[in-house]
Amino acid sequence: MKKSLVVFAILSLATTLFAQKTAYYKGFELSGSASLGVNTLNYSNEAGNRYDGPGAGLGIGVAFFTNAHWGISTGITFSNYTSFATFPNNYLFTNYTVDSDGQPLNLNFTLNKVKETDVAYQMALPLMLHYRHYLQNGNALFVSGGVKISFPLGSTYRVTSGSVTTTGYYPSLNAEMSNLPWLGFTTNNLSGLHGNTSFRKTYMSSFEIGYLIREKKSTFLTLSLYGDLGLNNMRKNYTSTPLMYNYFQYAGLPASNFVDQVKLYSVGLKISWNINLSGGAQLPVSQHKEKQTSEETK
Repeated sequence: MKKSLVVFAILSLATTLFAQKTAYYKGFELSGSASLGVNTLNYSNEAGNRYDGPGAGLGIGVAFFTNAHWGISTGITFSNYTSFATFPNNYLFTNYTVDSDGQPLNLNFTLNKVKETDVAYQMALPLMLHYRHYLQNGNALFVSGGVKISFPLGSTYRVTSGSVTTTGYYPSLNAEMSNLPWLGFTTNNLSGLHGNTSFRKTYMSSFEIGYLIREKKSTFLTLSLYGDLGLNNMRKNYTSTPLMYNYFQYAGLPASNFVDQVKLYSVGLKISWNINLSGGAQLPVSQHKEKQTSEETK
C-alpha cells in the first residue's frame, strides 16, 4: 500500500512539473500556408482512363484557441486541380444527326491516341476544429477536421495529342462516306484544341495531421499531411453534349456525356507560418501554485 502511495506521489509530482514547464499557445492566431500534393478532378472516363494530377495551394487563416488543446479556424485558400485522360487507340463512337441537306446519318468518330488535360482553379473557405497535444519540449502534435466550401474560379480542358477520323453512314443509302474532306469526312489533328468547363460550388470534408514547431514566444511553424474529399457533384447538371459534334467540335471530357460526376479530392503536404496575437506562449499554472496563491490571498 505504501509503495502504491509513493508511486502515485511521484507521478503526481512529475505531472505538476510537466505542467509548470510546458508552455502552450492560446487566443487568436494568424497564419499563412502553402501546400503541394495530388489535387485532382475525380471523374470516371467511361471511354478510357483518367489519372490524378499535381496541385498546389496558398492560404491565409485566423484561429482561436480557448485553451491548450481546442480551437477553431477559418480563412481562405486558392488551389489548382489537375487530371489527365487518355483514350484507347482507334476508339469509336457514333452521334446520330442530320447533314446540311437534312439527311439523317450516323456520324462516326475514331479517336487516335487522344490525350486530354483538365485543370480547375478553386477558392475555398474552410471551417476547422483543432486539437493540440503539447510535448515537454514545447512543440505539439495536432489533428484538425472540418468542412470547406469551394467556389470555381475557372476551369479549362486541352487536348495535348491525338487525331480523329470522321466517317458517315447514311441508312437511307446503305452507304458509308469516308475520305471526303469537302463533306467533313476526313482525319484531323486534335492537338491544341482547348476550351472552358463550367462548374458549380462544391463542399468538401477536410482533415490535417501534423507537428507544431515552436520558433519564438509568439510564432511557430506547422508541418502537416492534409486531405480533402469532395462531397457533391460539381457538374451543374447532366448534359447530353457528345465529346465531339459538328464533325470537328470538341467539348472536353468533364462537359461531355462520357462523364456523369466530377468531384474534387486532394492529399499532400502543407507548411504554415503562424503568429499568436494574444501574448504568445503561456505557461500552465500547477495546482500547487494555484493553492499557494489562494492561501496568500487569504
